[in-house]
Amino acid sequence: MSRRGDPAHQSVFNAAEHLFADLGYDQTSVQLIADAAGVPVETVGEEFGGKRQLYLDVMENVRLEGEKAFAKVVENYTPDAGGIHYLVDATLDHFLRRPQDAGLWLQRRLQDAADLTEVDQRGSGPQLARVLTLTRSAFRQDLDQGLVLQDLFWSVHDFVRGGIFDDAGERMGPEDPEAVDRFRRHLHRMVSLYTGETG
Repeated sequence: MSRRGDPAHQSVFNAAEHLFADLGYDQTSVQLIADAAGVPVETVGEEFGGKRQLYLDVMENVRLEGEKAFAKVVENYTPDAGGIHYLVDATLDHFLRRPQDAGLWLQRRLQDAADLTEVDQRGSGPQLARVLTLTRSAFRQDLDQGLVLQDLFWSVHDFVRGGIFDDAGERMGPEDPEAVDRFRRHLHRMVSLYTGETG
């Protein structure tokens, strides 16, 4: 991302980021990116070296933004149930601000760009390891901590990208404050179960 301040560079990056989140890497063509960015198709190669490198740049940006958010969590985290409540609030707020990142992680869980394993080796793998270390003492000892965290993060990603349904079957998206409040309450109930809180 050496020319990030350049308008053509930024328009290609932004278009690719949203297309990769919505359609996935495998279903997004260079032509589609160029059309969405309003630039000639050759510009994608000139600015990024092609689709593969562009995707890696997008996912590196996701990683860096996640690192910044996690650093803020660490500053205020306490090794108890309250800390987990704080963690899920911070995670939800982060992805509400950056919904494209939630879409990109969901796409990877669906095996999108499965051959680009360096994304997980550099990003999701180390990030999960750090969260596991941070939260080790806060969850009930009879639970699989890794799967508990994946449950929580998957739920957040799914809500941010897909919303929830009300009792009449109408979709409530993450732009709806009522939906966000309802989902946040649900997350905190999950945390209470996972940490063994009573009352």
